[in-house]
Amino acid sequence: MRRPRTRGRLAAALAIGILATGPLLADSAIAQSDPAGAPRSLLPPSSVASPGLSEDRGIGSTLAPGAKEQPRAPAGTLVETLPSSPVDDSPRGREGIFIDSLEPIDPATVGVLTERDPGGFGGDVWAGLERRDVAALLRDIPADLASPTLRDLLRRLLLTSAAAPAGARPEAGTPGLLGLRAERLFALGETRALSRLLEVAPERTGDELLDRTRLQTRLITGREQEACRLGQQGVAEHGGVWWSRALIFCQLAAGEEDAALLGLDLLREQERLQGGDQADSDFLQLANALLGIGRAPDRPQPTALNLAMLAKLQARPDVALLSEAPLGRSEQLLGLQSLPASERVALAERAAAAGVLPGERLADFYGVFDFDSAALEGALDADLDPSDPQGRALLFQALTARSLPPERVELLSRYLSGTRAQGVALAGLQAALPAVVELPPAAALARWAAAPGRTLFYGARLEQALAWFENAGSASAQWPEAEAARRLLWPYARLAGTPAAGWTDFDSWAGDAMAAGLDRETVALLAAALFGLGEPDALSAAGLQGASAVSPPRPERLAALQAAGQASRAGEALLHMPVVLGARTAGELHPLEFAAILEALVSLDLGREARQFAMEALASRGL
Repeated sequence: MRRPRTRGRLAAALAIGILATGPLLADSAIAQSDPAGAPRSLLPPSSVASPGLSEDRGIGSTLAPGAKEQPRAPAGTLVETLPSSPVDDSPRGREGIFIDSLEPIDPATVGVLTERDPGGFGGDVWAGLERRDVAALLRDIPADLASPTLRDLLRRLLLTSAAAPAGARPEAGTPGLLGLRAERLFALGETRALSRLLEVAPERTGDELLDRTRLQTRLITGREQEACRLGQQGVAEHGGVWWSRALIFCQLAAGEEDAALLGLDLLREQERLQGGDQADSDFLQLANALLGIGRAPDRPQPTALNLAMLAKLQARPDVALLSEAPLGRSEQLLGLQSLPASERVALAERAAAAGVLPGERLADFYGVFDFDSAALEGALDADLDPSDPQGRALLFQALTARSLPPERVELLSRYLSGTRAQGVALAGLQAALPAVVELPPAAALARWAAAPGRTLFYGARLEQALAWFENAGSASAQWPEAEAARRLLWPYARLAGTPAAGWTDFDSWAGDAMAAGLDRETVALLAAALFGLGEPDALSAAGLQGASAVSPPRPERLAALQAAGQASRAGEALLHMPVVLGARTAGELHPLEFAAILEALVSLDLGREARQFAMEALASRGL
């Protein structure tokens, strides 16, 4: 049961009116009834096992080999059984029974998770919203979402099968909610999750956005023939420049140069008559390069088609493209074997820090550097530049190769210092976790407890993390380094919801931490985190107001988020969160924004995710 929220604590505590609750969207309910026929399940019984949590950064599948995942119906969805006896052509059948034909299943309800599945949300997740509201919020989700926690929540939400929002279905030619959900997953780079959704999506919906997304997903997952078959269908059904480009790409890939040249001539003529954009110019230049005419552009628009052509050309783009391209295209860019190793590693770290790439995949990318045994053995004593990806790769490989715990702890500390200095601290914590789990929390290592303790807290290995924290506390009187480690780990222990020894209250810890050099903004974020997690005295104790150099948040955004959270409108609240965050990391939020997101998560009974988001913010700031 969700806990009811009866008051806006954040607005009242700060007494500045910034989170004043706006008008609530009216809740709506759609009921269906028909006295004829007995209700039965919308879908046939399936032997496919329910999906569970997997290593794929979120929701995995336990399908049997070769089996297709079945679409999931929201709980409580029923369909009436039609009479099996023949009927005449009039509305009145035999024996005076009136018969109504059932409408086809609304594609907006399609998904692979329900509330019965780990990670799934309820069938009423869109309650209180109309279709146009959901569509607008989906379009506002930033493609460069840099929070692994919010990204995971959003992935789960977009995979959930739920009753459609209120309001009429979109008109022909207008994207539907299934198409918008799929497109956002594609823009975010959630290719594996998107592939699962597309497996259960209807093949022919008339939704051009869904069809485009399906083609691009097939293309970037190596299913080129399927993609090109969809391209031929799309040209016939939708037409337009985008589909012409897709068809030309397929013709070039198949070696049909004459057909491709004809298509390119038509595209050039259209550009001349209508005025093409940069995407037109880049595509034409890439297509010509595939035909052996000219060279590829150095920094083409990073569309799925353009990057696929770059891969076929084995061309090396300007490395500036890697920082300009949205995070959602990271995996496709990382597939360009022509990129220098250092640039690929740096891109993999940025993608892992945002949650686009799993930590274990980052470990694989560190392996592109081949170090000899002498280099690995001398890594501790080497004068390495933390801004150099090769240096971080050397430290990481030495960390995973070493067997003596004291050396591994020192290597871990140096490696994590390097990732923090480059603004990819979350990537380092994820990649290092498997190695840290194997480290025994021995009392002799208490002086270096900060790095393994932080890694384990962020990785949700609470028992091991607390052992490092307690060791640091026991040795704090003997070693200044152990006292510093205990001071650093204390906030993580508090955020994990465990008693944290060493300071009687937040105010005393904050005073010691700032005296040791911790910046006031990080202290303010921790205060906001504790407040959002249910400690109302934290903000006043920290003197939050005026503590942040971040621009004040937009009141209307926070008011909408707060209203949705208090009313337990999960879909609306979860879609507001990434819009509030934008392209920033959690650690770059204003404390008021931070507290508002945490409060909303707690209101939705997502306390575990709220604590993880709070740790994410502190870790991304380098605490």
